[in-house]
Amino acid sequence: MIGKYYNDFGHAVPNQFISANDLPDAIRKVDDALKRQGEGRRIGVLSPNATPHNITTDVVDAMAEVGAHAVIGAANNMLTLDENGSYKGVADRAVAKKVFVPHDSAINMMGAASVIFRAVGVIREDGTIDEAKMKALVGIVGKRVKEEYEKAHLQGIPPQLWRDTQAMIWWNAEVDAGRAVGGKFEIPDLSGYTPPSPTGGNDPWGDNSPSPPLNLRGGVTQGGNGGECESDKGKG
Repeated sequence: MIGKYYNDFGHAVPNQFISANDLPDAIRKVDDALKRQGEGRRIGVLSPNATPHNITTDVVDAMAEVGAHAVIGAANNMLTLDENGSYKGVADRAVAKKVFVPHDSAINMMGAASVIFRAVGVIREDGTIDEAKMKALVGIVGKRVKEEYEKAHLQGIPPQLWRDTQAMIWWNAEVDAGRAVGGKFEIPDLSGYTPPSPTGGNDPWGDNSPSPPLNLRGGVTQGGNGGECESDKGKG
């Protein structure tokens, strides 16, 4: 793997390349290069894009080691799956290490929305961008990520598990209302979820005060809206 690291203006520093064996090695080497530059430079966010299943427990451990806060990238299925096809091992490790990894759809909403930019007027007929509408869409994405940080990550619940549970609740509500046909999910009770023991890393944005436990019994989302919930790539 060959990667560039960047100066204060976001430009690649000429003739300075880092060769690494894999992503964890790259994280450590880039962090070491930043520390050598001085002035407290460190890696804050890892942004994998269009690269599925590359966030492993080793990657999470390397991020915690260098003090990286979060994985924020435009990629589907970022977490590596175990032999049973589950993301839970990596998701639990991220919570334990206090590395925030929002559900893929939390970030990818912006990419999905891009297909309707012209229809909703974000891109005008002359090809220019309506900045107010673009900021509104960015705000929606930010709100979704913040929700996962506060309602899941800070409570020791992997955001992936929490968001998937929300999708199940939404589907069950649609079946009950007669708007969908099919079987219903058995909703996990995340209020009893036992978070893994923290083993290092740091807390994004410095506030690890847990919010009140989620109450997912009975298929009702906290907040009283009773069933408005977002599925994997959209809103129900």
